[in-house]
Amino acid sequence: GMIVGTPEYMSPEQARGEKVDFRSDVYALGVVIFEIFTGQVPFRAETPIATIFKHLQDPPPIEEAAIPEALKPVLRKALAKTPADRYATAAEMVGALQDARREAFPAGHAAPTKDERLRDLMAEADRLAAAGRLAEAQALLRRAVDVDPHSPVAFRRLFEVAAALADRGEGGAG
Repeated sequence: GMIVGTPEYMSPEQARGEKVDFRSDVYALGVVIFEIFTGQVPFRAETPIATIFKHLQDPPPIEEAAIPEALKPVLRKALAKTPADRYATAAEMVGALQDARREAFPAGHAAPTKDERLRDLMAEADRLAAAGRLAEAQALLRRAVDVDPHSPVAFRRLFEVAAALADRGEGGAG
């Protein structure tokens, strides 16, 4: 079989050139949901082939990611290496996502405010930067700027992290 697709969003079976079905879409949706919450895809490497190998071999970095606990089992199932271990239908995945949302935000508890989201993103970015994980911190700070484009603190920290990445020779200018 031929391999067609964007490496960051490829299911393992797609990466192997095998026949794919809707469960490859479930996997790709899991990648997108992971990216929405973290600002980065779960698997990325220096080359497209190395990225594909990560999909085939590495477990998704769900546990250490800044993702609501209620969403982690949904992503574990969506990003399962074996299609049979993923959701049987898109409707089943939608139901699991709805359940996760209800668990994360029970009735009477509102979703976080803009200020709370900004605070949480900044705190996680600070934790990642302190651990030397500057690219991940940069991704979260970009999300913080998206949450509040008028936050001088978010812009300053984003600039500082980008400069530190540039000093390390890892780019970081964007």
